[in-house]
Amino acid sequence: MKKTIYWLTIIAIMSKFLGFIREIVMSYFYGAGVYTDIYQMASSAANIFGGWILTFAVIHTPLYQKIKISKSEYQARQFTNQILIIEIVLIILLMIFVIGGNKKIISCIANGFDRNQINITSKFFVWSVLAISFSAISQLFISELNCNGKMVIANGSNLLLSFSQIVIIFWGSLENNFELLKFAMPVSCGIQLIVLSSIEKIKIKETQIFPISDEVKNFFVLIIPVFVGSMMDEINSFVDKSFGSRLEEGSISALNYAHLLKQLCFYVFTTAIITVLYPKISEQIAKRNYNKTAQNINIAIDFMIFIFSYLMTYVCFFSFTIVRLIYKRGVFDEGDVVITAQSLIMYALALLPLAIREVLIRAFQAYQDTKTNMLIAVVSTVLNIILNFLLVDRFYHMGLALSTSIVAYMTIPILLYIFKKRNKYFDVKHTYISVGRSIVASIISCFISLFIVEKIGIKDNTVLECIGLLFVAFGVSILIYSIIMKFLKINLKIESI
Repeated sequence: MKKTIYWLTIIAIMSKFLGFIREIVMSYFYGAGVYTDIYQMASSAANIFGGWILTFAVIHTPLYQKIKISKSEYQARQFTNQILIIEIVLIILLMIFVIGGNKKIISCIANGFDRNQINITSKFFVWSVLAISFSAISQLFISELNCNGKMVIANGSNLLLSFSQIVIIFWGSLENNFELLKFAMPVSCGIQLIVLSSIEKIKIKETQIFPISDEVKNFFVLIIPVFVGSMMDEINSFVDKSFGSRLEEGSISALNYAHLLKQLCFYVFTTAIITVLYPKISEQIAKRNYNKTAQNINIAIDFMIFIFSYLMTYVCFFSFTIVRLIYKRGVFDEGDVVITAQSLIMYALALLPLAIREVLIRAFQAYQDTKTNMLIAVVSTVLNIILNFLLVDRFYHMGLALSTSIVAYMTIPILLYIFKKRNKYFDVKHTYISVGRSIVASIISCFISLFIVEKIGIKDNTVLECIGLLFVAFGVSILIYSIIMKFLKINLKIESI
């Protein structure tokens, strides 16, 4: 298992590195302006209307494991095939709806755009929904491969995703044709789907859609709250972009560039653990081994606290240097650096609670408890909208990012309390103590590293200077952080999962 986690982490790093190259290419040729705002608004609208399809894979994992253990692997595969057929039918209906009303939808959503921007965005919107549809089917394949122990192969397909996007973005810049970007996502998602379907070799012809099995009926009962929760998450993202469309030009893009940097840190270190943890605890719950389930959840949360307390603090301390190193080239100027770095600080504050939340959400899903996650999503959306109203006029783009982080911190105690009631073996007190120790240790280590960097006199005006500053700061801070955590006797047991 330790070897699998290692390879999944390598794949996640490579995938996010390619994703970063994609965003650097995008920022180089398009900066943070009207074109990138159109691209991001279309993607956000597509996630609102089509993002719910991606939730199929989430519920598929625990039910697949339950059927495989209680019945047989053959019946589990038949379950997958029936879900796949229903998903394809729903995708066709969704595409008909989106093609018929794309302009009306975008006119309502992007009320700050002019007529020309709405026309372009509506075209991008249709292609973005198609991309999500391809991705939804791919995620179902990946879920089954993960359940059958083929995690490295399944998640390795994500490398194709970013690479093909880079090629299309670069091609669009060479042709000086911005509208070629609308093909970036659907083509890349289509390539991934073809590769996964050839690996999984699901035989739909051997499956009868009727009569619908009890497991499929249970699937759609469980997924309704997940649909609602997913919609709430996308509405959250859209609300930020909607408020951003009323701010100065480039605000949406700056928020997106900052969000991508945060997501890079987040998914590189969560993907491997969650990919291994989710099928594992689903299997343990199916076997009613609740004590081992709680132990694995505590170990996973300890890992998240150890990693993300430090990352959160490091990114906040050195955000301007990070943004200059990654984005400041081409038409991305110092003004773009400032608003992007400010947004990054506000977003980075949420890294720790989001990492803990990711583990707990998967735990509830493994228990087939989808109502709790829906409740948290609804509460988060309402709080985010309220905070956006309160903060945007005073802090502008920073207020939109900060509201997201505040909501993340507010929901964690609720999730911990509910999960403790679900599993009595779960140690909540240990989690709070670990958070406090790790945050204090990370602040001390980053503060000392910043002091040393300033004393040495390292600047961040050029690429080499940025690399040197970040390298020295990271080396000093991670050494001090590790020593403090060792002194506090914080030991990770991730190989026990």
